[in-house]
Amino acid sequence: MVGDELTTRAPLDGFSRDLEDRQIPAFRALREVGLITSKVVPEEDYNFNEIEGRGYTFFHDRYAEFELASVYTGSSLGRIDRDVASDTATLSQIVATIEQLLRRALNFPVLSGALDHWFEMNFNARENKGDVAVLLPLFNLMSLSESGSVRSKASMVLAGFASRGTASPSGVFREVLASGERSLQIDLATAMVSLRRTLR
Repeated sequence: MVGDELTTRAPLDGFSRDLEDRQIPAFRALREVGLITSKVVPEEDYNFNEIEGRGYTFFHDRYAEFELASVYTGSSLGRIDRDVASDTATLSQIVATIEQLLRRALNFPVLSGALDHWFEMNFNARENKGDVAVLLPLFNLMSLSESGSVRSKASMVLAGFASRGTASPSGVFREVLASGERSLQIDLATAMVSLRRTLR
């Protein structure tokens, strides 16, 4: 089976050539077939100069994130729609749960990734139709949290929507500038600068 895959799939042509010499590093093979993915992250050297570092994630982390996001939608955090977004007490409870999850994510990063997917699932939900305004009351409340990780998550999720094309960047900024808390406006600007450095 592996031999057939190597000889019939164009992206694996390099492996079929290397296979003759039996010099394919396992790590390279896993990256090439997508079982390990990488991304550039900003770092600083000992002299505080900005450098690029590289982070790696295993494919199963993403599947776990999607599965956990479904749990969040069902029983842990629930769905966000216009009715929920207009209920400050419910939103406050959701923000408190998000804070707990982010605290636990220090030891289990997959929980934070699942939160990102949960936000995106709510944004793309049929009843919300990709309208940033529906989720903005939640982001506003998060931006007022005493927890730095909660405030950061709010701005980074919005920045991610804009940078990945999940939402129109102009739409995100227009909505945040029109109806966002001042703290969210500032944090979003900071997040976009940070994200731009990461994607360079």
